[in-house]
Amino acid sequence: FEHAHEQYRHGDLADAAETVAGVIKQYPRNATARMFHVEILFALRRYDEALAATDDVAAMYPDSYNVQIFAAVLYRNIWHATGDMQAKAGAIQYYRRARRLFIGLKTPLDEFLQQR
Repeated sequence: FEHAHEQYRHGDLADAAETVAGVIKQYPRNATARMFHVEILFALRRYDEALAATDDVAAMYPDSYNVQIFAAVLYRNIWHATGDMQAKAGAIQYYRRARRLFIGLKTPLDEFLQQR
C-alpha cells in the first residue's frame, strides 16, 4: 500500500491504480484502499470507473459517515468537472446520507454543491 502512495506522489498514477487494485484483491473490504483507488481513478479522469468504485465502497459501508461524505464529494467533483447531472444527483444523495449519519454536519446542501 505504501508503494502505491509513493507511486501516486511521483505522478505514476496508472501504476498506483494497478498497485492499489492488487491490494483490494487481497483485502476486498479495505475501505481506505478502495477510497484511495477512487482518488487515483479521478485523477486519471476515469470518471465512470471512479463512480462505480465509489458506489461499491459506499454500499459496503452504508453506516460510515466518512465513506458517505467521501462519495458525496467525489460525485460533486465529477459533476463540476463534467457537468454530468447524474453525478450531481449522486452528490445530493450521498450528502443527504452523510447528514443523516452525522447530525453535526450543518453545511446547507446548496452551499456544499458550490464548494470546489
